[in-house]
Amino acid sequence: MFTHRRSRLTPRRITLFAVPIALLVASGLFLGRSVATASPATTASSSSTSSASTSSSVTAAATAAATKKAKRQLKLENKVIAYTNKSRKKAGCKAVKKSKALTKAARKHSKLEARNQAQGHQFPGEDDLGTRITKAGYKGWTGAGENAAGGAGGVWFVNAHDVMYGGTYTKKGVGYTSSGWMQDKAHKDNIINCSFTSIGVGAVIDSKGAIWWTQDFATKK
Repeated sequence: MFTHRRSRLTPRRITLFAVPIALLVASGLFLGRSVATASPATTASSSSTSSASTSSSVTAAATAAATKKAKRQLKLENKVIAYTNKSRKKAGCKAVKKSKALTKAARKHSKLEARNQAQGHQFPGEDDLGTRITKAGYKGWTGAGENAAGGAGGVWFVNAHDVMYGGTYTKKGVGYTSSGWMQDKAHKDNIINCSFTSIGVGAVIDSKGAIWWTQDFATKK
């Protein structure tokens, strides 16, 4: 039996220049004095080497985990862009191109969603969308738009397809259904707004495994 849950996603709209557009260890070195008996020095050296080796292994494992996570997040972001352009093509719009600046802005916002464990468009102390993308390096824009999504524990959207088109999930024996961006008019209007030319997506995975999503669009003069 499935229980319908309203998806946690909201769009943001702004208008600029009268153009209405949808709204986004430390490593230590032991130096000792030489002693008459070699054994203590040898023992100290072995202990230091063992400690350094363990620290190195932990650091290597952490680096490998971070790299794996970053690759997964990049894959999720690129899939969202692919689905976005597929939907735009079907609607008769040109494909939007990935922007480094918008990607930077989208990722930063998704990190704030993860930190706050809440979906939204502007958290306390955070700049508005226009200021964010400008600071990220996307200057001279005439309009911008943002879609955001996320749910505590990652119940609602666990992959790129579902955040775009919705899906059904099971958590602890309970079924959940949720609509994706393309199933909601305001979010869909952002995605198939033919005036947009650029896109940036941020898919941030928090420590609990939940994914927080941001999709930023913009148009230049």
